[in-house]
Amino acid sequence: MAASLARDTRMDNKNESLYQNALHALRQKRWPDLRFEPASLEHAFRQEYASWRLQTTFSAACVALLFLLGGLFFEWVWAIEVHPIPFWGRVIAVIGILLTVRHMARERRSSSVSSLILLNGIVCTLVVLAFAFLSQPPTKQVYYGTLFFVQVFLFIYLRLPLHLSAFCGAFMFLTASAVLLFDSMTGLERAMTGAMLFLGTVLSLAVCVRMEWRERSYFLKDHLAQRELERLRQTNRDLAEQLACDSLTELPNRIALEEILQALIERDLSADHLSRRAAETSEESSEEKGRAFLVPVVIEDFKDLNERYGHQAGDNLLRAVARTLLASLTNPGEIASRVSGGKFVMLWFCDDIRDAERRLARARGLLRSVRALRENQEREQNLQISLCIWTPASSIKGSAQEKASAYVDDALRRCHCKHFKIADIA
Repeated sequence: MAASLARDTRMDNKNESLYQNALHALRQKRWPDLRFEPASLEHAFRQEYASWRLQTTFSAACVALLFLLGGLFFEWVWAIEVHPIPFWGRVIAVIGILLTVRHMARERRSSSVSSLILLNGIVCTLVVLAFAFLSQPPTKQVYYGTLFFVQVFLFIYLRLPLHLSAFCGAFMFLTASAVLLFDSMTGLERAMTGAMLFLGTVLSLAVCVRMEWRERSYFLKDHLAQRELERLRQTNRDLAEQLACDSLTELPNRIALEEILQALIERDLSADHLSRRAAETSEESSEEKGRAFLVPVVIEDFKDLNERYGHQAGDNLLRAVARTLLASLTNPGEIASRVSGGKFVMLWFCDDIRDAERRLARARGLLRSVRALRENQEREQNLQISLCIWTPASSIKGSAQEKASAYVDDALRRCHCKHFKIADIA
């Protein structure tokens, strides 16, 4: 498990380094090549924004259909005659958009969508230019102005890949320039219209490049921020575990014990019995736990023993007792905790008081076999351990947190009258 954890940590660090290097490289890059290296990172970026791009494409298709069909409806209502070339071009554009929407609805993939969008953009451009070329002023200027908004809409809103945006922008501007050369407008009008289209192409592409750069930058920064957030959460979890764990014996400490007691109290357990058989949602859980009992275990005068024979001997004694108490736990949910110094408290779940007393006798037998206790008994004839079963008094009042703390204090206080000498049970 440790090897697996170390391997996962190395992989996470490698991935984080990959994103950091990509962010540094992105800051040095300029258009047109903003793609990530390696290809797996580029694929992850495209997958991240695939759903958003499909949604914007759907909405753009609806707007384009509304614009094209609205023109047909307007011409039909006002009985406006339209040249066959732009009319059938508009029909082809509508069919192309509908086929694109159908393809996206069935495939839900963005790999081929960009090419379809580019094709539809070219068709729409040719349709608008046909209307502009065959119309009379001032309708002609309106259609050329419409082409400007088609550029902005196509490049900024739909956000094609940059190489496709550059190709489409160049095609639209060159095609429009060729149409303007043969248009019936004056030279000044052609120059102003060409300047407007050129400005629209350049500005739209510039904004598109900037937005693409920011999207990629946000993608990398968001991933790094998520990694940092997860690292902080893991650190908090580790600190919480350390806070609730005794470093010497590796048992839960008093904080952890009181949290468990508080949870039991908050489940409406009575004060007379720390835990009656709780109403569980399943029969299995109700069979696993019965009444709860606190079992305080105190090494009497542990401080004096620690000072007399050294901290190492005291630490060995505490570890030995901790292992013995853990061995006495038999039911799910039971814990053994070190409260302070030579004081321990166990939480048992037993069927009744007789069952608890039988388990207490077994715990005494386990303590009898602890080698560290025997060694200290040889040096200290008065070594005593207090061990008893405790249930809460109904007089203890307060909140669940206050009761939990009071239960532990009262159990330890009443435990001192139940001591026995190691020599007596050896």
